[in-house]
Amino acid sequence: METTHKITGRAQRDREFMELFHHTLDVMLAAGVPQATEQAARFTIANGSPHYPVGHERACMVVRQLLRHPYQGELTVRQQMWTELTERVKWLIECGVSLPAAVELVLTHCRASCFHLSLSTATTHICTRANVRRRALR
Repeated sequence: METTHKITGRAQRDREFMELFHHTLDVMLAAGVPQATEQAARFTIANGSPHYPVGHERACMVVRQLLRHPYQGELTVRQQMWTELTERVKWLIECGVSLPAAVELVLTHCRASCFHLSLSTATTHICTRANVRRRALR
């Protein structure tokens, strides 16, 4: 099966994160919210709906593995993302869709429920950009 899904990866996720983050940060700065950068990051993580930041081949491999052996115990943020993606694919497989086609459909047309990022990862990614942007606005 030839895949039409473009590998979006972290660059796409970061672009989607920054888009919502900047709008949120602007509103929070205008409102005088204390610790606006951290609060905007928290809001963005919880409320964004990005594409899954994974490629087709990797997703097929991980989903196949998780269908056989689901994660046990408390999940990391990344494991939560894989579990969510696997559940969506599983639903399609149960309807009769092949694994590669199901992964393709989910990656192309579905959005994650949130940014599956820890606050520390998000702020590491955004702090430099946010500071540069604030300096440019002065």
